[in-house]
Amino acid sequence: MYRLIILLLVILLVIMQLQLWQQRAAVAEITDILAQQRQSSEQMRSSNEALAAEVEDLRQGMQAVEERARSQLGLIAEDEQFIQLIPAPAEPRASTERD
Repeated sequence: MYRLIILLLVILLVIMQLQLWQQRAAVAEITDILAQQRQSSEQMRSSNEALAAEVEDLRQGMQAVEERARSQLGLIAEDEQFIQLIPAPAEPRASTERD
C-alpha cells in the first residue's frame, strides 16, 4: 500500500517537474518575442518621429515644399535657367590592322 502511494507521488512529482520545464521554455520564448517587438517598436517610433518632423516642415514653410518639388519633380523657378550636361560620347579606338 505504501509503495503504491510513493509510486503515485513520484509520478505526480515527475509530471509537475515536466510542466515546470515547459513553462520555463515558454517564458524564454515569450521573452525573445517581447525583445523583438520592442526593437520593432523603437524603429517604428523613430520613423514616425522623422515623418512628423517632415510634416511639420511642410506645414511651416514653403522652402521645404520647394525643396521637395525640386528634388522629386524637377521644379525650376521663373528666374532660373536649366542647364543639362550631357557626357561626350566615347571616342572610337584606332584600329591596328596588319596586312
